[in-house]
Amino acid sequence: MKGDVGEKGEKGSDGRDGLPGKIGPIGLPGATGEKGGKGEKGEQATTISQPKSAFSVGYNVDPGRHPVSPMKYPLVITNFGNHYNKETGKFVCQHPGIYVFQFTSGSSSSDNIATSIKKNGQFIVSSLETGSGYNSGSNMVVLDLVANDEVWTEPTSADYNYYFSNVYIYCSFSGFLLYASA
Repeated sequence: MKGDVGEKGEKGSDGRDGLPGKIGPIGLPGATGEKGGKGEKGEQATTISQPKSAFSVGYNVDPGRHPVSPMKYPLVITNFGNHYNKETGKFVCQHPGIYVFQFTSGSSSSDNIATSIKKNGQFIVSSLETGSGYNSGSNMVVLDLVANDEVWTEPTSADYNYYFSNVYIYCSFSGFLLYASA
């Protein structure tokens, strides 16, 4: 037979903590707080003036056969800093630094062209195009220049200099200062 219910006993000691539960979902964002106070005044900014030099020139007329000498492009598209001399066909460095130069040369029919970029009279890079039909050649170079260095394009030889251009400017030469030397 079942007996009577006994009196309630004393509370036992707490057991050990269980393992952590699963991470719950992220809650909704809270309300925007109050605007903070004004911060302290910062230091005066220093302005480092980067020298600027850039040019793009071209033939907007047909140059035809060109002598082996600096190419004097008659059309000045851009000459920021006036460092390209239209009379000599040469770029003269005024701000030492790293420069990028690029040229494109065009020819017509079966005429051949070989063009070079020269620095102070030394060949740096060239392009050669031969064959029938209209041709074009181009090249690009990055140069470290010091003040008064000269850079220009010219035909590489007397035999490969039958250039063609017109208002569409198939022959061009460009350069710009990438960054100045410290």
